[in-house]
Amino acid sequence: MRLASIILIMSVCGVLGACSGTREGVRTPEDPDPQVLRSAVRTPFAPARLRIHPLTSLSKDQANQPVLTLYVEMLDAWEDSVKAVGLLTAEVFDGPQVRQWNVDLFDMDINGPAYDPHTRTYRFVLGQMPSWVGEISRVRVFLQTVDAAGEPLELFDETVLR
Repeated sequence: MRLASIILIMSVCGVLGACSGTREGVRTPEDPDPQVLRSAVRTPFAPARLRIHPLTSLSKDQANQPVLTLYVEMLDAWEDSVKAVGLLTAEVFDGPQVRQWNVDLFDMDINGPAYDPHTRTYRFVLGQMPSWVGEISRVRVFLQTVDAAGEPLELFDETVLR
């Protein structure tokens, strides 16, 4: 009986500990964009995490110029894929060198076509790559949005191009 009580207490502490603190890839923006705040809609299916999908890759376009095909998956609190609104920033960097793209996912003419229902990700083909971009470069994505309670939230992820 005593062993069962200890195991139960340890389990409860483990669960409570897992629910506290900050989550990796999630933070409250210090200076949220006003457009993000105006979009605040309470929904339990708001994005809670984003992930740079493994389909992300460097390739060449028809003019033989390098392009980054970026796949970004938004996940709700239950880890299900969801669509999102917000301001998305993608960066490719290698040391101090950074190339940045901004995507306005409030604009439904951009948001709708960017969503790929087959992979349940947003797909962006980003051109005008700098000459220094290669397979050791890193990709970082940020999304300024709102959480399930309508509060400002910034989601982010980072990976190495392969």
